Order: sequence, then C-alpha cells, then structure tokens
Amino acid sequence: MYYFYHCMKKRLIFILVLLQLAFFAKAQKEANVWYFSYYAGLDFNSGQPQVLDGFFNSFDNSACMSDSLGHFLFATDGETIWNRNKEIMQNGTGLKGSGGSSQGVVIVQKPGSEFLYYVFTVDRYHYDNNPRGLYYSIVDMTLDDSLGAVTGEKNILLDAAWDALGRVVAVKHDNGHDIWVITRKYVEDSYASFLLTSTGIDDIAVISFSPYRPFWTSWGSMKISYDKHFLITANSGETHPGVEPYERFDVNRFNASTGEIGFMYSIRLKQDIFNSNQLPNSVEFSPGSKLAYLCTLAYAPGSNVTTEHRIYQYDMSLIEDSALFAASALLITHNGGSGLQLATDGKIYCGIHEYTTETTYSPVSVIHYPWLRGTACYFEEDAIGFPEGHGAIYYFPNILLDYLYRFEWEGHCSADPFYFQSNFQPVPSFIEWNFADPLSGSNNISHDINPVHTFTGGGQYEVHAHVEYPNGRVEETSRVVT
Repeated sequence: MYYFYHCMKKRLIFILVLLQLAFFAKAQKEANVWYFSYYAGLDFNSGQPQVLDGFFNSFDNSACMSDSLGHFLFATDGETIWNRNKEIMQNGTGLKGSGGSSQGVVIVQKPGSEFLYYVFTVDRYHYDNNPRGLYYSIVDMTLDDSLGAVTGEKNILLDAAWDALGRVVAVKHDNGHDIWVITRKYVEDSYASFLLTSTGIDDIAVISFSPYRPFWTSWGSMKISYDKHFLITANSGETHPGVEPYERFDVNRFNASTGEIGFMYSIRLKQDIFNSNQLPNSVEFSPGSKLAYLCTLAYAPGSNVTTEHRIYQYDMSLIEDSALFAASALLITHNGGSGLQLATDGKIYCGIHEYTTETTYSPVSVIHYPWLRGTACYFEEDAIGFPEGHGAIYYFPNILLDYLYRFEWEGHCSADPFYFQSNFQPVPSFIEWNFADPLSGSNNISHDINPVHTFTGGGQYEVHAHVEYPNGRVEETSRVVT
C-alpha cells in the first residue's frame, strides 16, 4: 500500500509539473502587433512600441491577430481581411462591417482550435435608420499555404442581434476557456451576449436591458474592466438642439459567468466653456481595474469643430455610488486624443481626435503609468510619431480583453499550488511579487519571473507585482486571486 501511494504521489507531482510547463510554454502575445487608422502600425514584441508601415486605411475600425509568440497573422477593417503578407486574404472581401464603426470588428480564436478564428463584424450607424446586425465569418489558417482564407461560413447573421450597430467586444467566460461576444442593440434597447465554445457560437443570446439610446449615439467605444465586474459604454454621435442629450457614458455591471449586463447609471459631462455637452468618445481601464479613463470630444454649440479633447480619470473604488464616482473625476489633459487602448506593455495609447486635409501625419499620445492617480499617470502628448501620410485617427485595434492581462495564474483551491505566468515584456531585470498572504511567512514574497505560491487559506488575495525593466522603467500592477 505504501509503495502504491508513493508511486501515485510521484505520478501526480509529475503531472502537475507537466501542466505547469504547458502553462508557461504558451506566451500571451496575440495582441502584440497593431495595424490601424491611416496606414499605421505598432509592434510591441520588444517591449517598446516600434513603428510599422501600415498597409490599409481603416479610419476608425480595425482588429489584428498574432499567434501566441507574437508573429502577425492577419488584420481587418471590418470589410476586408489581409493576410500576413499584407495581401487580401482568399475570400477576404465583402465582410458586412464598416471602416467607419468605432469598434465594429473583433477577432477571437475558436476555443480548443489551433487554426480557426471567428471575425465578428457590425456596421456603423446609417442615416436610413436601418441597422445591419452582428455577423461572423470564419478564417481557417491551414488554407492557402497557411496564409489563411475565409471559409464558406461567411457573413452569418446572429439573429438575436439583427439590430446591432457600431460596437462589439470580446472577453473570456469565467471558466477561462469559452468567450463572450457582446454587442449593443438599438431597436430592442439592450445588450446581447453570445457564448463561443469549442462547438461554435450559440445564437441564443443573453439579453440585458439598457436605456434607450438613439441610432446616432452608436459611435464610441465600450470596454469591460479587467476584473470583469463592470462595462462602460461611450454613447456619442451628433448634437440635436432641443432633443434629450443622449450622449453620455453608461455604467453597467457585468457577470462573466452568465454574460448578464446590469445598467447602474449614466454620466453626462458638461463643457465649462460652452455650457453644452461633451461628447463621449472612448473608455479604458487601468490593468488592475482601480482607475477608469473616459475620453470626451468638446464641441462648440452648433459647430462640428472640435475645440478640446479631454481625458478624465475616475476612482473605480467609488463606482457603486454614482455621485461619488462622478465627483472622483480628475481632468488629465485637455488635448488627449481618442480611442483609448491598453497595450501589452501596460500603457494606454491615444490617437488624435480628428483628421483634416491639412493633417500630414497623426502622432500617438501615451499614458505611461495608468495605475497612478491624477497627473502622476504621466500623459505624454505626441509621444510616437509616424512618417508623413501615416498615423492614428480615432481608434486602435479592438482586442479580446484577456490578451491584455499583465499576469495570469493557474490554480483553484487553497492548499494547492498556484502557478503564475508573467506577461511582462521585455523580461524584467527585477520583479517582486507580494501575494497578500502574510501567514505564509517568507513565502509571501517572490522574485521569480513565474512564481508558484500556495495560499494559506480560502478567500480573495490582491496579488501585487513590482516590475523593473532593463531600460529603467518601473511598473506596478495587481490582480485579485480568488
């Protein structure tokens, strides 16, 4: 009996080691290469954004996919798909999206598949008040000598989202495997959450009520916080004198297990200069979900000329109280750019707010320390330049939320080891983990790149990582482990 127990124990340890090696072997670099806007691109594989020559003009709307090692696979503007050779993919034209949507396309890998990808598209607002709906097309990367091709499953309408416009986002289910694909419906005034599993997409959506917002507010991004507890939508569009000001940020709860979205309240920002509305543009969260960043366009009454482009920072610890949350707003900049998007280096990137015929290039601004309160977050205007005729206009690629985690873990129960995988790029010169588990004594601190920790009891632990990079940059980030 002792021999049997000893052998089984050794075998279990061996299996755990294999699982750990498999977990660490898969890098998280699917969002490392961006192509966007006006023939522009950025490559984050080195840990520092490198300017790329873009090959299409998406105006607002784009999505890109790399493999787990950061090798670029394909990109789309919602209408056309280009392969890694920057050529139009086989059967890759005529997608039912629009380059003018603010967040109208997203790419996700089919759960359990190494080579199948779903491309979800939704059209922009049309003045005929005729919504086009949410569609999907499937890319098979084994086709066309591994350059990929769109299969016969192309432009398939998800019936429950026939009235979708402008936005679609993707986030993994709480099980860490399946994927929620979420869009906004404008006739039936609701959000629709669709579950993508290894068997395909379920057309029976989870429908969640949302207050009435007219078609013209379908421009602007929506984002889920990185703890997957909240969703904020920027409802922008046109100003209509004498009409209820629907242009506002909607704050919602989100449940990653059920796909349900619960409306909490909305925020409408006034312009101190013109005493009219600031138009919501985009939303982003700090990697640890402690701060929210809301970007607005400031227009003069009766004018289509943007006078300012503001970024506000909010304290997420106050989000349950609408008055306290609104009062927590700190103005970070008057001229911040638009399309706020977290990248795999832990920084938030901002495009410019408008394009004119006089614009020859459009630089990118950066929030370097998005976890710090107020101006300590260090907003740098025009931090990255592009060659003449290239640049960032409005929005960056739409990205599956989970590709942007600063670190991940594998583990479920106390008394079992938790295996942590860092996604920090480049490899840190120094790292210190604090597992918020003081009862574990000296094991509460680790300096391993990918540490293992056994928690002393059940509960929630805010695991913190202090990271120092070879170039001297410092990053602080945390996530709550249950």
